[in-house]
Amino acid sequence: MDSLPEELLDRICSFSDRDWQELCTAMHISSRLRRVASSYLLSLLDISQSDVQAGTVKLVLSHAFQLVVFVGHICPIQTLECQNLAEDDIRRLARILGATTLIPNILIYEGLDWRHTHLRRPLALDLLTHLPQTATDTLLIVSDNSTYVSHPRTLPKWSPSGHHSMRARLVHLFWAVIDWGTFGRLIPRARITQTRILQDLHPDHLYFDDWIHIQRLPENHTLVAFKCSAPWGQGPFTIKHLPGITESVYSAFFASLDLQFKSLAVKPESNVMLSDFAAFVARQENLRILTCAPNSFRPSSLVSASPVHPHLASKITHLSAPASYIPHLLPLAPNVERIYVTPVLDHVAYCTALEAIARLPGLPDLALSLTFDLTSTYLPWQIGETIDIDDAPEARLHRVGHLMLCTTGSARYTTSTIRALTPWLGRFPDLQRLSFAENAMEAMETEQLLRTSEAIAAVCPGMSGPRDVVFHITEEESMPA
Repeated sequence: MDSLPEELLDRICSFSDRDWQELCTAMHISSRLRRVASSYLLSLLDISQSDVQAGTVKLVLSHAFQLVVFVGHICPIQTLECQNLAEDDIRRLARILGATTLIPNILIYEGLDWRHTHLRRPLALDLLTHLPQTATDTLLIVSDNSTYVSHPRTLPKWSPSGHHSMRARLVHLFWAVIDWGTFGRLIPRARITQTRILQDLHPDHLYFDDWIHIQRLPENHTLVAFKCSAPWGQGPFTIKHLPGITESVYSAFFASLDLQFKSLAVKPESNVMLSDFAAFVARQENLRILTCAPNSFRPSSLVSASPVHPHLASKITHLSAPASYIPHLLPLAPNVERIYVTPVLDHVAYCTALEAIARLPGLPDLALSLTFDLTSTYLPWQIGETIDIDDAPEARLHRVGHLMLCTTGSARYTTSTIRALTPWLGRFPDLQRLSFAENAMEAMETEQLLRTSEAIAAVCPGMSGPRDVVFHITEEESMPA
């Protein structure tokens, strides 16, 4: 028998879950049946033998979900992609995946219409709780523009003594019995997994309206990324400290995350490796805004600054980072238009940042924002009064046409402070506009503000007059959220 009769093929297309299970068992035992029937069964759904051998399965029709189990008996599935799934499809697929061996890469596109948005949270939770890897792995769930960590739970150890010893013994006996067999493997595992996921993150974070990507990472970790194309899903993506995540897992996390963002924010204590972050940013096709907080990168990863690559396909226009990070991040943003240095704490970091900015290729009209702690022992206008202006780091900033001055803490720019920094402003060769952050200056009379503006404009040849000095930064000049 070298082929299957048409009536048998028609019957196979209408198989129930139990029929498929029995067929898979028979084919698993009979190598001859597996050799003859497999190509026919797979061809019914446009799955080639080469895809099966490569471990790739793409399913479009919902009645093909049983083939996940069937193909798994032929060759371990490495990648599963399912498209346009309705509510019943997702629930059915969840239970089928719960009965199969672990699939390291799963991509599911939903097909719900706008009337079924209320289903997207329970369906996502139902899917996660049935996957075999979610019961034993630490989950890194990327949703709502942030990453949430959910560690697996273990049952409390039974102790023969104590007030609850009999109760604990009965509970463990119950789990020992119910965990035996297929039913016991699926139902209790799903309930335990669902409970711990809901303990670790709010149900609203389990929301998608496009696709879910589930990828296995090293050291028993699983990345779950929810793609949301709704307006509320387009905010800045936050990179933060992930408790209990090792360096190798963090590196794999950045290498595997395939979401696209317009804005990235790296929070303090993130402990990010710069090389991992740079590779991640290089893959971002629509990134415009990059904000890095102090102490967000691992110090050992901040090696000598790389040269700027003007041909890097980067669309980053706004960059905010401490002075010590600027030389390392500018190579990722060669087309940057606004640079926000926060905060400036020491002379070495300040000079190194300005030198890196001076090396940026391109035309003028670069905006630079500098934030100072006015109570600090270091302020650039307080040192080097006798320095040759041509040797000052500010003298090489020919692209900087707009300078913004900000403060930290409660200290404000006073009349005496501005008088002291005015000669320093003259070091910027092409400065055309100066802005002070809102509430960064002490209250001044109108006449005093005018005299201050005139004094600054007098030392900056690029300014046309006092009107080029403003005492508040407009909304369009400030760093976008």
